[in-house]
Amino acid sequence: MSYDLTEPVHWQGRQWAVTAYGIEALDGMYHVAAAEIWPGPDGTLPWFDALRRRYGTDHDDLEAALTVARSLWPCRASYGRVGDPHAASSTVRA
Repeated sequence: MSYDLTEPVHWQGRQWAVTAYGIEALDGMYHVAAAEIWPGPDGTLPWFDALRRRYGTDHDDLEAALTVARSLWPCRASYGRVGDPHAASSTVRA
């Protein structure tokens, strides 16, 4: 099964990619909007913790994707500067 990543693809690892949308699983199962790559007001990233707990998640690759995404969108307010300006309208899609 193949999945078309949102263009442009800024970085692609073994299991995760950083795209115009945000962070996407290469198999198309999970998508995290760029607006969600920074902790919320409570200081947590629930999607990140949930994905790390899933069996088969490549932790190093997910952490690398998060690092790359944060370099593209250095703060919550900058998510629209690279890629899809509608990225804030969703969080994790599965």
